[in-house]
Amino acid sequence: MHQTLPIGFPLRLAAYGLVGLFSTLGHAEQVQIAKGGEARLALSVSQTSAEELESSVSRLGGKLSEITGASFSADGGAATGRIILGLRSEYPELLPEVERDETSTWKERYRLLSKEGNLYIIGETSLAVAHGVADLLHRLGYRYLLPPKAWEIVPSRPDLSIDVDVTEQPRYATRVLFMGSTTDKALNRAAKYNIVESNFGAWRRHMRAFSAFRIRTGHAWVQMARRNEEAFLKHPEWVVEGSPDFRDPGADRNFKFNLEHDELIKVLQADSVAWLRDNPASDTVSVDPSDGGNWAERSPIGTPSDQVVYLANAVSKAIREEFPEKKVAFYAYHLHSPPPALELEKRVIVNVATGFIRGGYTVDELMKQWRAKGAELGIRDYTNVFFGSWDLPGGNYHAFSPKKTQENLRRYYQNGARYWISETDNAWGAIGLGAYVGFHTLWNPVDGPSAEELVNDFIEKGFGKGADAMRRYFRAVEPESHPIVSEDLAARMYGALNDALKAELTPAERTRVLHLVSYTRFVELMHTFRNAEPGKAEADAYRALCEWAYNCRDFQMFSSRGVFLSCPKKDTALQAIRDEVIQKPVEVPTEDDLTALLQARLKEVKPIAFQPVTWSEKLVPIGKGIAEPKVSEVKDFAFSQAKRLIWQAGKDGE
Repeated sequence: MHQTLPIGFPLRLAAYGLVGLFSTLGHAEQVQIAKGGEARLALSVSQTSAEELESSVSRLGGKLSEITGASFSADGGAATGRIILGLRSEYPELLPEVERDETSTWKERYRLLSKEGNLYIIGETSLAVAHGVADLLHRLGYRYLLPPKAWEIVPSRPDLSIDVDVTEQPRYATRVLFMGSTTDKALNRAAKYNIVESNFGAWRRHMRAFSAFRIRTGHAWVQMARRNEEAFLKHPEWVVEGSPDFRDPGADRNFKFNLEHDELIKVLQADSVAWLRDNPASDTVSVDPSDGGNWAERSPIGTPSDQVVYLANAVSKAIREEFPEKKVAFYAYHLHSPPPALELEKRVIVNVATGFIRGGYTVDELMKQWRAKGAELGIRDYTNVFFGSWDLPGGNYHAFSPKKTQENLRRYYQNGARYWISETDNAWGAIGLGAYVGFHTLWNPVDGPSAEELVNDFIEKGFGKGADAMRRYFRAVEPESHPIVSEDLAARMYGALNDALKAELTPAERTRVLHLVSYTRFVELMHTFRNAEPGKAEADAYRALCEWAYNCRDFQMFSSRGVFLSCPKKDTALQAIRDEVIQKPVEVPTEDDLTALLQARLKEVKPIAFQPVTWSEKLVPIGKGIAEPKVSEVKDFAFSQAKRLIWQAGKDGE
């Protein structure tokens, strides 16, 4: 039952005898939220914060109504107590003030408390209260596992109670996950990217991913030049020869400054101050270079890293007087990823990239050496990038592995990182489980739930009695199993999904399994396309892949926009196929269609005659206790992503 919550009901707490109560509050007591589908608590917010907390009140009331079947409103009805949402400034006795750290995590601190018949959600800010609402719903059994709406889980609990007293605050100051973008409106429409973005935002809200500290650290040099067009046109020497014309809308790579010019530094300092005036919500100004190369080869300042640090230091000094709380930020990425010789000024954030780094350094080494130069550390991560993984199982980006995701985030935090920003696509069939583990770990990378606990929560809540079969499915595709994209892998994926469907599933659980059938079919089609011979075979393979991506775009199990944009990027013949496909009416596969597809593919795929296992790289010479292997006949089989194993015989007896 879905009830609409009335909003716009500011209440004076004094009218209900609540003022002055908090000094007596101690440990938690069990509070009845609903009984037999009737609300036992009414929603309450003060007049002072009613407008600021309106969205949190509305969300909480709506979800509680869905869970219990009761109507939660301000008038209370048969209510015996209240759910009180408020700010710390209103209730300092309940949530005492804490030391304000520079990363602003204190702004996201909240307390959940059940006591004397009432339930309190008190936060330092409205954002903190929103986090508290998400936490409470999670504790009550609600889950929003992945952005597509099919992965929202609303339990049915007409009798609902809770016993809670927790105070929470995130460890990472920023937990920013963003999706790569394109300016091609036709492709965005074909991928329904407005819906994708809306679902993505709702999911991140429940995952407590929005942060109080608002960081800007992306490529900025082209924009700086555009904002100062007249000065740059007068001084072409400020720009490295070979840079594109910054006025060109497509100029976003290989544009570099000659930073040894003092007048240029003054212009960029003034530009940064002006930008902060125009963007007061941002806590940082970015000085990150444009992507690509074309650095000044003989700069008197030094290496590309030193050049960026030189500019960052100058900007940090310039903004200090007017904006003492603001910071400067950039990536340690590509040619400016190696550590600099220069020391950094205070209040400069360096987000170390976990990919596309140079100099033979590991991420840990870069973090250590940039920190030694005075940087505040962050991480510029890669959850998934379509043209790097093609959304296929076993990808190298961390979200393909829940275990690796947690290990990395915990290690980065231990190394001093307090800011995290990462790029992804919307391939939730490929990376969803890792992303779920990742967001929970970002909130508490020190002593939060283990990856195993989070994986079990995801699978058990998402698939009910089909959980055992789905564990087999997710094990088959994780990098630790070294999956080789092949018919064999498809057979194992389809087999696990089929076994899950044999269990007694709810309609929602069945839908999730079938959406993963659509992902498995994508894996087959992408494999065929990537291994097709140029010409007609490649064109036919791309047409089949493109049609599947177009028709399955609503499921968001793989990146339809990636298929449209990246696969045919350099081939006009394939682009023509894509443009033809996305003009057709969409034919979304029904659940009956997906079930029929699953059964058909189970009959057609050819599993190999043995169970692949991960081998050891520690080889032992033949003859030392190794039995002659028994090899059964194996039918012809196509593999990709194969490993080549080369060894050299040692001396006799070794």
